[in-house]
Amino acid sequence: MFRALDRWLVSWLTSPRRPCSVPIRHVVFTVCDHFEPLHHSDLKGALKRMANWRLKWPALARTTRDSGGEPPRHTFFYPIEQYRQDILAELAGLCAESRSEVEIHLHHHDDTPQGLRATLRQGVSDLRSHGFLGADSSGLARFGFIHGNWALDHSDPRGHNCGVADELGILRSEGCFGDFTMPSAPHPTQARMVNRLYYAPDLSLIHI
Repeated sequence: MFRALDRWLVSWLTSPRRPCSVPIRHVVFTVCDHFEPLHHSDLKGALKRMANWRLKWPALARTTRDSGGEPPRHTFFYPIEQYRQDILAELAGLCAESRSEVEIHLHHHDDTPQGLRATLRQGVSDLRSHGFLGADSSGLARFGFIHGNWALDHSDPRGHNCGVADELGILRSEGCFGDFTMPSAPHPTQARMVNRLYYAPDLSLIHI
């Protein structure tokens, strides 16, 4: 924990906080959901959770509108290594009812670049079979990403929960438009940048 504080706390405390020069008209509230219906559960329990979501979330979303008249939309970052056709079918129905969407979440350990590419491609194929994920003009799938257990780009100092030191470059080449893993504080994988959008360099290219 103290290592994590050393990495990001000073940066956060010294970040400039500029007052807004114009009146605030819109506030965007986002929550990055590690959506894991199989977490500490079997398939029966996961499907029960999905039934609860389908019962409650669309009804709740219909009670609120933003300034443009739109209801809130939920983004489910689903763990592609836990693909089950029946769970994703329920999730597809939920998204159709609530105009929500699905992006990619992944837990992996002691992986390789080749293994990561294969997992991402299979995951993209699985999700697109249910109508999820956007695409660019060439047809390449585009997706947001969350790294399970926060160890993006093999950043856990213990060497756990990844294994792929050039993960950022692989994600980009496979169609990732943005990583939403952070914040991970107080975990030591927390980057020094806090509460900011930024471009992270691909260290595998820097060392060439």
